Amino acid sequence: MSAPPYIKLYVGDYHADTTHLSRSEHGAYLLLLMAMWRAGGSLPHDDARLARLSMCSPKEWAEMRATILAFFQARRGKIRHKRIDKELTHYETIVGKRKEAGKRGGRQKPKENNEETEANAKQNESNCTHNQNQNQTPIGELINSSPNRRGDGPLAPHECAAPRSPEERREVAALMSDLTRTLKIQKLRA
Repeated sequence: MSAPPYIKLYVGDYHADTTHLSRSEHGAYLLLLMAMWRAGGSLPHDDARLARLSMCSPKEWAEMRATILAFFQARRGKIRHKRIDKELTHYETIVGKRKEAGKRGGRQKPKENNEETEANAKQNESNCTHNQNQNQTPIGELINSSPNRRGDGPLAPHECAAPRSPEERREVAALMSDLTRTLKIQKLRA
């Protein structure tokens, strides 16, 4: 599994562990951490390769090698870093959980009281239609009766003027409220 395109840097932890490093050593250490992250958690324990990855000349690497490698563990020809291993393991766990959730396809977890939930949804749905204000003008009639309306067919952009009077504003607000309620009901049904 490949690493994510980012790496978490816990500044307090990093700073606490590296206050003794020079500017060049900070650069080399961070470059090695990034290379290790992209490589999936380990790098070859090869001085020439580590010097290249840390953008150091062989002489510079030789001078800082012991200081930098103190942050890593060497095993079987590779170097690893405890925090990189921990973060990659955490990332792989999260990715695994997301894959499993994707396989479920957004299906709802089974509930013990699932029948009760469905009954409540049906009851709320039927109540919503009874609570609508029956004195409101349907949106189609409102648009066609608008003083800005010119002719038949779809509205042109210049015909979509904002309501002018307080009464028109209240009527549009009520229509929008009904539309929102209707969309919520449709979403519940889906």
